[in-house]
This record gives sequence, C-alpha cells and structure tokens, in this order.
Amino acid sequence: ANLLLLFSQTQHEPVYYRLLPGNIRNVKSVKLSLKEAGINDAVFISDKGFYSEDNATELDESGLKYITPIKRNHTLIDYKPLQKRGKKGLSHHFKFQERFIFCTVKKIDEKRTLYTFLDDRLKLEEEQSYLNRIETQKEDKLNIKDFHKKAHAFGTMSILTNLKEKTPSEIYGYYKSRMEVETAFDAFKNTLEADRTYMQNDQALEIWMFINYLALLAYWRILKLLVKNELLTKFSIKDLLIHVSYIKKIRINNQWHLSEITDKTKKLLVKLGCAIT
Repeated sequence: ANLLLLFSQTQHEPVYYRLLPGNIRNVKSVKLSLKEAGINDAVFISDKGFYSEDNATELDESGLKYITPIKRNHTLIDYKPLQKRGKKGLSHHFKFQERFIFCTVKKIDEKRTLYTFLDDRLKLEEEQSYLNRIETQKEDKLNIKDFHKKAHAFGTMSILTNLKEKTPSEIYGYYKSRMEVETAFDAFKNTLEADRTYMQNDQALEIWMFINYLALLAYWRILKLLVKNELLTKFSIKDLLIHVSYIKKIRINNQWHLSEITDKTKKLLVKLGCAIT
C-alpha cells in the first residue's frame, strides 16, 4: 500500500490521508484525493525522481499546480548566466534563513517557467567535497578537469513550475516547505514505527491507518508546541513523550489519584502550558 498525505502550509500539519494500492503512483490519484478532500488551492511538490516530460504534460492537463525540481544535467537548464564573472548573469536574489540565494528565470512556454537557484554556501560545500574525493580516491576516476567542467553547476537547484505571479523567493520557499512532509513520513516510519502492518484485510488496514494518522497528528501538534515555546533545542518529541509516560493514575480504595511527578517534568509542563488533570 502507498500512503498519500496532504500537508497544510497554514496549519503546518497533515490534514488528509488516503491509502492507495501499491502499484498506483500517478497524477490522477493526487487529483482524486484533492477532490475528495475538498481542497481547491493545492500545490503538488515532487522530488527530482518524479520529473519526466510525460509527467509534466499530465500535470498540465490535469490542471494541478506543481513545483518539480529537475536534475542538473537536464537540457532545459541554461547555465550561461552562472558562467559569467561574479553574479552579473543572475537577475534575482533574496534572503532565506540567514543566507542569500541568487536566481535566474527562464520562460519555457506559456505555462511553464524554470527557476535556477544558486546557494553559495552549498556551492562551497560541494566544491570541497568534490576536491576531497579527488584527493582520497583509490582509482583515477575523478580529476581537476572534470571539476572545472562541473564547477558552474555546484550549489544550484533548478525548479520547473506552472505557478504564475510568484516571486523566485516564494517558489524557493514552497519547495523548501516539503521538508515538513519528509519529517512527517520520517516520524511515521521511525517514531510511530508504522511503516509495516500485519493487518489481514482492507477494513483492518483502514482502521489501523486511522489510528496511526491520529498519532501522527498528535506528533505534529507536540512539535508545534515545542517550537512555540522555544524548547525544541532542549527536548525532542521522544524526550517529551518519555517524561509524560511516567505520569500515571493509581487507584486506592476505589478512588483515582495522580501519581508522583518529578520536578523536571513539572517544570517542563509549566513551560509548555500543559495541565495534567
């Protein structure tokens, strides 16, 4: 089975899920899911492995808005502006998470636009990595000539989209927001350990998935609580769950009492604004 999640950019949490047969991975399933969810304003964000001319055509014909990165060696990309001295060929720049990103814009046709972004910090990291591989390689596969041939592409990311009236900064921000989706799937697989099921029929699988979706929703709301109170650098979600797992109700003479709570857990709950009743 495949799990399809719709993620809200305003609420910053998964708002819809759908189980699909394992052999179905196409644009039509996304369109039907949006229709069922009653969502009209959605952007489909893919990874590099998704792009092909057929998929892009199908997305255009379906009427879906999309953002899809393409591989660095694709013929659609024009690297000439990046090969000019300095950054004279780069028409746009903006600040993203305390670093400056430069960009070129290329109109592909009436529907599609290609944005090529340059991140200088990433460029430096990739240059250092490539040079280190030349120095440490056991076989003569990499050389400095290849380095110079590829140098203009280091630190770049090219995105094809049919979104109109959006700035390069907005397009870049949309794509980077997919990290929240990846975090959701990581939590689903590793924290909830829900990437495998032993259900025996479709009905049981749907119930199992509904419970896991509620758990995933709780995970994200805990995450947002930690972020809001600036505690994420000190406590992970697992840390918080371990703390609250020790809070128990005990029954004495037919009456329920709250068990002892450590001072550290009490202070954490106060910082989060959570009351245990």
